[in-house]
Amino acid sequence: PIFKVPLEKDESFTAREDIIRDIEEKFKSKQSEPVALTGIGGIGKSHIAVEYCYRFKKRHPDSSVIWVYSGTTTRFNQEYKEIARQLELPGSADRSINNIVNLVRGWLSDNHGWLMVIDNADIEEGFLSSGEVKGSNKSLDQCIPRPYRGQILITSRNKKVANIMVEKADRIINVNPMSGEEAESLLQKKLPKGTDSGDIPDLARVLEKLPLAITQAAAYISKNELVSISDYLSMFRINDKQQAELLEEDAGARPGDDNAPRTVLDTWSLSFQQIRRTSPQAAGLLSLMCFLDPQKIPGFLLAGDVEFSHIIRDINPLIDFSFVSLVKEEDKKKKNFQMHHMVQVAMKRWLHLNAEFEEWQEKALKLVSKRFRSGEYENIKSWEERQILTPHIEKILSDEIEAKTEETDLMRASLMHNFSCFIWRQGQYKASLQRSQDSLKFRKERLKNHPELMLESKALIGLVLNSLGRYGEAVDVHRQVLERRKITLGDEHLDTLRSMNDLGQALRNQREFKKAEHMHRVAIEGRKRFLGMGAEDTLTSMNDLAGVLADLRDFSAAELMYRDVLELEEKMLGKEHPSTLTTREHLAEVLTEQKKYEEAEKAHREVLALYVMLFSKKKPGYPI
Repeated sequence: PIFKVPLEKDESFTAREDIIRDIEEKFKSKQSEPVALTGIGGIGKSHIAVEYCYRFKKRHPDSSVIWVYSGTTTRFNQEYKEIARQLELPGSADRSINNIVNLVRGWLSDNHGWLMVIDNADIEEGFLSSGEVKGSNKSLDQCIPRPYRGQILITSRNKKVANIMVEKADRIINVNPMSGEEAESLLQKKLPKGTDSGDIPDLARVLEKLPLAITQAAAYISKNELVSISDYLSMFRINDKQQAELLEEDAGARPGDDNAPRTVLDTWSLSFQQIRRTSPQAAGLLSLMCFLDPQKIPGFLLAGDVEFSHIIRDINPLIDFSFVSLVKEEDKKKKNFQMHHMVQVAMKRWLHLNAEFEEWQEKALKLVSKRFRSGEYENIKSWEERQILTPHIEKILSDEIEAKTEETDLMRASLMHNFSCFIWRQGQYKASLQRSQDSLKFRKERLKNHPELMLESKALIGLVLNSLGRYGEAVDVHRQVLERRKITLGDEHLDTLRSMNDLGQALRNQREFKKAEHMHRVAIEGRKRFLGMGAEDTLTSMNDLAGVLADLRDFSAAELMYRDVLELEEKMLGKEHPSTLTTREHLAEVLTEQKKYEEAEKAHREVLALYVMLFSKKKPGYPI
């Protein structure tokens, strides 16, 4: 018997006993059917296979163990030649691969109880739907004759290939990241003795419990005496670029296999290049996704302007290679995806090296901006979508944009402003103030030729200050914006009228009711002229004026105004719209002031019933 396994037994092999046990049980139930290990590169599939080989040899010392690396057709053919040589088969010196395959095939057919590992069976073209091994004119069945007289264990990063080779889904074992305990144990075994273990759990977590990444980190710390685990963590957390540099650190060749990728970035790069070659659309999706938050990436965002069903074929290769996975949702109609953050780091590094980073970063910005054209409430569906997009907006805005073009700056500035407005509408006033100030700063620095955009940012800052109760500051900001807009746009421009209304709201909060009333009346007249009676902005001004009239104790006039607004809002916006509900509440309050209690109670109950209905549907982040 021969023992052809290129890797030495890894004395630091950690746990994964559940997977080893699963392999044994599957072979015990059906000895003659292959078993496949699948999972993302660097997850430890080959290490598990090596461990199984050594345990198999210990139990069956008279059986042959044969390792075949199938990452490329050339390598597969070389492996068969080496098998023939080690088995000392007559004719093993023959140069014809077909003859060599026949020799090995004959031996496999004549002998039983052997174990063959087919490692890195990743390339679809290597094993076609018919199972043909290119270059040999032989199918997989012809390379390994049926019925199989031994055990065949396959490792593959590509689930599609694994499915072709094993034919039955229940013979596939998905290798997931290690448990926290396993990852910590592996780190302790790989690090020098005496290393402070206090930060090991944190390091295992940030490395996403991937064995190859853990091995790289341990090798780096071992080679640098001045670097502690705490130091490594601090460096790793600086930014994605720093993470990529650390993940490029060579873990060292595994004894016996100089050809294996030594870093997670290298192994993922190989997989990505394969996806790019066979499915450019899938590669494009992955390039976009690396700029989004890695958790819960919504399918509707990836689909863009088409139905989600149109991109299923494109996303499947990413799932096959374990780059992304489908998030389990109670609502089966929801399609959300997640990915390892380190895959994003690897992808960004690849895009940098291939001068494609700016292109895909801009595409991601454009994709999200298209879904976030406004921070204002439109309807429940659009509001929910923006709520779902929030972590992805935050991720995109946290990254430095490398494409320094005016188009990109305008797009980013618009997204910054719209997002600030959105979270203000949700009642996140402090966060909105910071975001809107950042937006103003960005526009001042990068868009000096667009003064109207700076005024837009200042106007939002005024609104947020008003919501925070900083009324004096709000009045000052709105006055500045109003005066500037009068000069640059004229008294009757819609933006000027908006500033009048904003100033009126701030003056009301300062209890300068007469000044506020004047501002709102001017805004209403202008908006009626240019937008019409039923326009949302006109209704907002009417609502604000009704509030001022109530403050002035003119409840009868306020009631009439609120009734006019409510009738128009129900018609134009619908009963469930936040503005409609707010108007009905205000009407109820004015009715109470006039001691019209029965009518006021009815209005309050109607509002309460609508809110109960809306929140029972779990509407997230309902606007304030």
